[in-house]
Amino acid sequence: MKLFCLVIFVLLMINGYLSVYSTYENKNELKEWISKERIEGFGKIDHTFRIGLFQRNLDSLEELFYKISDPLNEKYFRKYIDQEKLTEMIKPNEEDELKIRDFIRSKLNIPEEGKEIFDRNVFHLYINKDYMFVTLPISQIEKLFAIEMNIYIHIKNGRTIIATKDEVHIPSNIPIKSISNINDFLPNSIRKYLSNNIKVLDKGEDITPEILTQLYGLNKTDSNGNIMIVRGSRVENVPQASQAVAEFQEAYFYPSDLTLFQNTYGLPLLNVSNIIGINAPNYGYLGEASLDVEWITTVGSNITTWDFSFSQFDMVNWAMNVTSTPNAPLVHSVSWGGNEKDYKLDYLDDSNTEFQKMGVLGFSIFVARFFF
Repeated sequence: MKLFCLVIFVLLMINGYLSVYSTYENKNELKEWISKERIEGFGKIDHTFRIGLFQRNLDSLEELFYKISDPLNEKYFRKYIDQEKLTEMIKPNEEDELKIRDFIRSKLNIPEEGKEIFDRNVFHLYINKDYMFVTLPISQIEKLFAIEMNIYIHIKNGRTIIATKDEVHIPSNIPIKSISNINDFLPNSIRKYLSNNIKVLDKGEDITPEILTQLYGLNKTDSNGNIMIVRGSRVENVPQASQAVAEFQEAYFYPSDLTLFQNTYGLPLLNVSNIIGINAPNYGYLGEASLDVEWITTVGSNITTWDFSFSQFDMVNWAMNVTSTPNAPLVHSVSWGGNEKDYKLDYLDDSNTEFQKMGVLGFSIFVARFFF
């Protein structure tokens, strides 16, 4: 049983090639993206795509994930491992990485004397050595995979991406598990633009921060951000707690809105201390992100709060950024979601693995999606 969904990874063999492209079941999603005319110099623009390598011992990773997550397992519960042990468990065979590098160099006719500089500028391995980021001019990516890339615009919300609707084929002897950010048309939400002219906030009458605090007996914190947990007659402190929200698709917030919310309900004034990615409320859309930061600072009052914000709803990219960010919070709220049928099967498989990696490292993900 997988954490995210049950995935059957289908490999399509065509004339000795492995088709990494998995056709979306939702054809309507692809129809909503239309190509724009290629601009002058388009082929010279650098573009980064992600290659997933075949990890080892994924059965062991899944088994460890469930043991660490089981309160009844006294031996393993909350006995998290570090990045070094995780990498040692799952890192692909070194020969696989070399084969992929050789394949790309060969297809692009990179001379022997230029390999070292090419590798240094083009290839970047993820911390667990199971993903490779490749940065190339678009013209070289087109040559590498025999595809044509374009700028696509979403007809409903105006978002733009660089991608292709062509299939990407890889020779069957090249150990590539997945490729992302080439033919991905990830699901999109419809933007709702709201005014930032609100200066006074009317208090809600149904659910307020005070009601939630009383109803759920939320933990208190001292002035240093230490959680004070009451267990019977004992009070335990958890030093320097932190928490984070995840935002996607240009969902931004105004810090002034957060301050207004906290003043209205008499809450401790707390800013979002770290933003990984971009928060540009003048250019994005408001609503979801504002709601997230307001209520996480209510539930986790006086706790250091981070915001991880990315343009696409790419949970693999989000997970990789969280686990590779030094001193990142261990508690993450993700109020976002999408339909499984809108994603490629290999992408869902990668998502499952990334969530399990987060779990064994000690990260907790709290997910809520109430609208459909």
